[in-house]
Formats: sequence, structure tokens, C-alpha cells
Amino acid sequence: MNADNLSNWADLARARPLTSMAAAEEPSEDVAASKCFATVWGGRAAPMVEFRLPDGTTEAFGYSWLRRVASDAARRLVLYFSPTDRVILEGHDLGKLRSLLALQRVLWVDSLDPLHAENEAGPIVTRITIELSDRHHG
Repeated sequence: MNADNLSNWADLARARPLTSMAAAEEPSEDVAASKCFATVWGGRAAPMVEFRLPDGTTEAFGYSWLRRVASDAARRLVLYFSPTDRVILEGHDLGKLRSLLALQRVLWVDSLDPLHAENEAGPIVTRITIELSDRHHG
């Protein structure tokens, strides 16, 4: 990442913070949002991916820690961020989301209520589980 990219990321963050991307009516040409995730395009890679839980908490992981992504018939993804920390995404049609995560293009992931997600098309996440080996509070 060079100085120009850092400047572009800073401009993007000021113009459209991650916490407000889901509510954005029209994403910029560099950021595209779906119902469950937002991606960055234009040859850029995201530095981190944020997971938004139904209780309002979020956890963000640096892509540099992502070691492996395992897939189970496009209904379950397991992201290994260290030997003991992992994020499990469940839903349907997750193949495209898996590819975008592998390319470091996903900015955030959110889940839909399974009752409302049943008839939705495209990659849909219905459950996010985060398993951490050690939480540091302070």
C-alpha cells in the first residue's frame, strides 16, 4: 500500500464511515453494498473486515491475520484468523462472498434474520459466530 492508497482510504473513511455504509442509499463507485456485506473495488484491498452482530457489537479483523477460508457447499464459511480464532458465517449462496473475502474486498459483513432471508437472492448471511481464544478487555 503506498501513500496514495492511504490517502484514498482516509478520504473514503471520512466521506462514508464503515458504520454508515449499510444505510447509504447510493454507494460510491469504489464501494458496493449488498444486504449482507459491502465490497471495495477499483483494484483496492480492504485492510480489515468488520463483522456486525445482531446485538449491535462489532468485531473487526485485519486481513493480514486471515490464514484460511473453509467452505461447506456454499452454506457455511469458516474464516481462520489465527490458529485458535475463527469466524463462522452461515447462510446461502456464499460462494461469491468466499471469493471476495479471499481477494480482501469485503469491508463489512452483517446477517439477515433467517425469516426474512429465505426468499432473498445472492449471497445471504443468516448467522455470524465469532470464536476467540482470548479476549483482552481494558
